[in-house]
Amino acid sequence: MTVLLAPATTTATGATSKPPATPVPAAPLVPAATPRPPPPAAP
Repeated sequence: MTVLLAPATTTATGATSKPPATPVPAAPLVPAATPRPPPPAAP
């Protein structure tokens, strides 16, 4: 039981920390790359 509890806590924490880490950098990277090219191309 102790062994299952230890991995269970790590999985729950890792799963929660992994999802937010992927969408956070992915979201800013997509919008940031789109508006970035237009500004330098205009001037």
